[in-house]
Amino acid sequence: MTAPADKLTEEIAEQVDDRTGIHITSGPRKEVEDAPADIWYFAFGSNLADSVLRGRRSITPAETVGARLPGYRLAFTLQALPYREPAMASVERIPTESPPVSNGAAHAADAAGARRRGPAGAEPWSQGPEKGGAEDRQEVHGALYRLTQGQWDYICETEGAAGSKQSDYEILEVEAEAYDGRRIEARTLTTSERALRFRNGRKLLPSKRYLTIIRTGAAERGLHAEYLAYLDSLQHYQARTLGQKVMGTLFLGILFSFFGLFAAVKLKRRIMGEVPGVSKKDAGPRLLPQLFHALAKASWALHDILEPVMGSGAC
Repeated sequence: MTAPADKLTEEIAEQVDDRTGIHITSGPRKEVEDAPADIWYFAFGSNLADSVLRGRRSITPAETVGARLPGYRLAFTLQALPYREPAMASVERIPTESPPVSNGAAHAADAAGARRRGPAGAEPWSQGPEKGGAEDRQEVHGALYRLTQGQWDYICETEGAAGSKQSDYEILEVEAEAYDGRRIEARTLTTSERALRFRNGRKLLPSKRYLTIIRTGAAERGLHAEYLAYLDSLQHYQARTLGQKVMGTLFLGILFSFFGLFAAVKLKRRIMGEVPGVSKKDAGPRLLPQLFHALAKASWALHDILEPVMGSGAC
């Protein structure tokens, strides 16, 4: 399913779990005990938090280490639902005025490890003149998780990078710098071209709920204090007017309606013993992204009509 579809339902899913005792998250597929954990995944958003990765995803990495990703910054460019969860996180390549210096395979054509520093004497995390915006970051920090193939496949499915034409994330091969000094070839996720076209340059702010999850996870992973301070400086979407609050309630109802479909797919998997993304009869990776894409498209179309009267649901 898409990243917004999964993350938007987390809060409601937790309430269902707490009140009914029914945990509907299927988790990654079961693997043989000696399955190799040889895939490194660079996490930068909600998967930093134990409550998400180890809780909702049921994933325990073989190894975890803090890291930074030179040449990329944190950006909230993945459009979700207006008034409730306007934006989700992504990594975005930092534009450069000149080609990065080549240094072997690590700095090949895609410049995955390229670093762009700020003014002389500034640290990589220094912000530009307009402080507080994700676009000011010089590099993104996160966690490197060493995963099995099954765990990585499940990350791709829950983040919407499982190969559907409606995918909101694309898989990106990068070289990360671990806090312990290692340079590690890893995989991470960036907003897809399709999702960027859908956003069409719209300015977006993440919700306070979503930002809190990222901040909590960053602290749990022991990321650098300066980066934690940067995360604390980010603005979140806030419904200030009566119109925005009314629309927020309306879109919460829309979210509840989608959650019913999400829960049905998860429950069917548990009953039928289907493996996410592997079982031929499992329609989740195909159906859910299409449903959410239609929901998001209709929601933002409604937002654009009502925004002059009800206020912005994006920023």
